[in-house]
Amino acid sequence: MPRILAVMATPAWDGWLPAMLRHSTYRVACVVARSVTERLRRASAAADVTVFFSRHHSLRADRQMADALPGPCVAQTGTLIDLAFDKSAMARRALAVPGLLAIPEWTPDQAREALMEGRVPAVVAKAPDGTAGEDLRIYTKPDALLGAGVRAYEAGFILQPFVAGDELSITLAWHDGRCRAYPAVSKGPTQLEGAHPTSRTRVCPAPDLSALVWEEMVAACMGYLYPFRPQGLVEVELIVTKLGVYLLDVNPRLAATLRLTAAVASSSPLHDLMEAAAGLRTLDGVATADQYGEEWPATHLDEQAKAKLNQQEGVWASTRVTVVAQTKEELKTKKSKTAPPKKTNPPAPPDAVPG
Repeated sequence: MPRILAVMATPAWDGWLPAMLRHSTYRVACVVARSVTERLRRASAAADVTVFFSRHHSLRADRQMADALPGPCVAQTGTLIDLAFDKSAMARRALAVPGLLAIPEWTPDQAREALMEGRVPAVVAKAPDGTAGEDLRIYTKPDALLGAGVRAYEAGFILQPFVAGDELSITLAWHDGRCRAYPAVSKGPTQLEGAHPTSRTRVCPAPDLSALVWEEMVAACMGYLYPFRPQGLVEVELIVTKLGVYLLDVNPRLAATLRLTAAVASSSPLHDLMEAAAGLRTLDGVATADQYGEEWPATHLDEQAKAKLNQQEGVWASTRVTVVAQTKEELKTKKSKTAPPKKTNPPAPPDAVPG
């Protein structure tokens, strides 16, 4: 039976990731590591393969660690890591992929003019190398682009129109040029107040998403990523609008939607990746959703309440509560017992697409 070493970027995942990595077809040991130590070298040498599970800010260090270890490793490729830290390059790549639209970048004058003419309800300023809404700024008044908006632009921030639509995420597992895709996660409508999806309710499989549209999205995501020869998990964030599907972000790492995706899908991206890394399978095709799941913030729960929830089958509680069930009716019953917040998704903003 193959032995796999899983290297985690943060101890925050220790409460749920090791349990979701275990499988009957391989043996797995999990460690948290931020640099190559003699202990890590020995653990990697004793394994048949080492697989890295990265955070955004550990991607480069994990790649360097993988290069320094003696045995075979699965860690994200340098070209895709570079893309993760360059929002402008992400958008340029989308322009070349059928089925994807790129959110345009504006100068402060262009952004102010769009607000004054009412073509968009807001302008978003984001760091070109950030993630998870880091330093996200939203301007709704034209005069703001004369001061704070200009300063942000001069500091290297990207100015983009706010795009109203439904935000989705698709996880893909990659190994040696082959890929497998998983059910889409709905994060609800994009929001003017800039609430990050981790603070909203997420649903998998995404409701009201036809199989045809999902397959087209998957094909576009695969075409987008293939030239970068990914290795490991990649999450692609999309915004579905009346005009088409906009690329929002590419996260070549363990993403916040992974736990929900893995719990709902007919095959877990975690197990599939580990088996591929160990030479037990080839990644291809798509996994369907054979359960229903929802996830919301756990800010209303103390540690004792989370521990109680974690004793229930199909329920995980950490910074978020994840609940899965075989049927929608069973999911509704489980939700009533876990007491989620009554409202986590504000109403959708007015229609807005880049003009």
